[in-house]
Amino acid sequence: MSKFSHGGFPGTPGGNSGRTFTDNLPDLVKEFPLDHGHFGKPSDKTNSIARIIESPDPIATAERFFRLAAEGGTMRTDKPNIKVAELKDGSFITFRVVSSSDGTPAVDLNLTPPTYVKTRKIHFTKEK
Repeated sequence: MSKFSHGGFPGTPGGNSGRTFTDNLPDLVKEFPLDHGHFGKPSDKTNSIARIIESPDPIATAERFFRLAAEGGTMRTDKPNIKVAELKDGSFITFRVVSSSDGTPAVDLNLTPPTYVKTRKIHFTKEK
């Protein structure tokens, strides 16, 4: 059974209700600027497509990014530290307090075209 809080799946009452990623983009880029379709800077890891956003408080910053990107989406909690939002356009935004790859907070953007924003995993790290 789905844990979606606003109805569930496409075609059911409340499924995919709300906003699209494109609707949320103006507020998101006010706080998290884009660089050629990417949020953050490239990872130092070789062959990584992940991006990095540094801040004094990585968890709070990742949560803020998720809230802005997922505004109006249908929310669910997969595990205690994983939140997923499905947007009206079929995009999924996932927030992990602890990523499996390096332990930092992360937000995954799985976006439905058309959008000029690149689908990526963004890690939030402590400013150096």
